Amino acid sequence: MSDAPQPPQAPQTIIIKQKSHFFRNCLFVLLAGVAAIVVIVVVIVSGAKKAIDTANNTSHKVEYIAGGTAGSASLTFTTDGSTSTSQLQDQKLPWNKALNIKGDLLAVYQLMVQNTNMNSGNSATVTCEIKVDGKSVIKNQSSGVGAIASCDYTK
Repeated sequence: MSDAPQPPQAPQTIIIKQKSHFFRNCLFVLLAGVAAIVVIVVVIVSGAKKAIDTANNTSHKVEYIAGGTAGSASLTFTTDGSTSTSQLQDQKLPWNKALNIKGDLLAVYQLMVQNTNMNSGNSATVTCEIKVDGKSVIKNQSSGVGAIASCDYTK
């Protein structure tokens, strides 16, 4: 064997293959998107709930006004902004009633004025009007014996 010097060897290049994080990154982006959607939905729902609660706890002054030349009439009106009604017979005209009604969501205000004065004649009139918080929202008129003036307002 020869003890002759060996030529220097070229440095070896070591290639390290890096792991791909593509799927991990996609999963992270997907989860972040879902979390953002959940947060948005929670904010929207809580805002809607607050608006509904505020509307349902708001009180409004509702004025029912009946008039006309009939002299007297039968009256029917809602008392709760929904389905409860009150009926009054042979009320002298003009007539009015003011109520504080709580709730704003789908409130219904109704007043019906019927001419029940048989001696009033066919030219006698009955009128109805509804005011909410001082603002007139509807007016109607009808004439004749048995005529009905009907006012309906949905908020």
